[in-house]
Amino acid sequence: RSAGLKGSVPSEIGRLQRDLKVLNLSDNKLTGSLPAVNFRQMEDLDLSLNKFSGKIPNLLYKMIKCRELSLWDNELTGSIQTKIGEMTNLEIIAIDDNKLSGPIPTEIGLLQALNWTYFGTNQFTGTIPTEFGLLTDLSVMSMVSNQFTGDIPTQVGLVTDLQYLALHYNNDLGGTIPSELGSLTKLSVAFLHENSLTGTIPPELGQAISMEDLALGVNYLTGSIPSSFGNFENLLSISLGDNYLTGTIPPALGNLAETLYYFDIYGTGISGTVPESFGLFVNLTRVY
Repeated sequence: RSAGLKGSVPSEIGRLQRDLKVLNLSDNKLTGSLPAVNFRQMEDLDLSLNKFSGKIPNLLYKMIKCRELSLWDNELTGSIQTKIGEMTNLEIIAIDDNKLSGPIPTEIGLLQALNWTYFGTNQFTGTIPTEFGLLTDLSVMSMVSNQFTGDIPTQVGLVTDLQYLALHYNNDLGGTIPSELGSLTKLSVAFLHENSLTGTIPPELGQAISMEDLALGVNYLTGSIPSSFGNFENLLSISLGDNYLTGTIPPALGNLAETLYYFDIYGTGISGTVPESFGLFVNLTRVY
């Protein structure tokens, strides 16, 4: 990695297909297509941070022993094939920052070992598969900056180990915020901003007590700020701006006095007086 390599990967690398377990050519200036080789023993393939183009070769889906597949920050096109469901040992898949398109195959639900998924900054379309709810070991789900439509699946609430959820910058992702997200007691980051979410903020969301960074701004949310947000034990930042929220700031938010440093309700209909408890905030440095 970072060896200043240029050009394409030579076809002779196919001679290593029977024995090679780890291949890291990341952070170079490699171009051309990804190597169309069935690396039968491959466990860790990292070709990120290059200039590879074209589609993901079908033979790569046959790397059934692979645990980590990192192809992020290239210029890959085409779609993810349903054959990805055969890579049942995958723990990490990072294909963000490419030009991939089409829907996410429902076969993603077959990858029970998945821990991290990075699909962001591509051109994926369609709905987010409900089968993500089958991935109970998943801790990172990043789908940022795509062209997803439909609703956030309620089944995401079944992913009990989820800690990081990034679905922002999908402008046609709509529907309501699933109340089931409140059952994710390990969730520390929820980025749902700059979508087309509607309805009220479910009070159940306050049950996700590990929340540190909650971003719901620039949507079409209505109703009031749930007083249950005062249940967050470690909340650092909350962004609710540019919505159609009304009502007042709940006094219960005073429970966040020792942790909260960023509070954004700019561009909403929130009115009334600021609760006296806000005078107890020791770390609050930005209020909008």
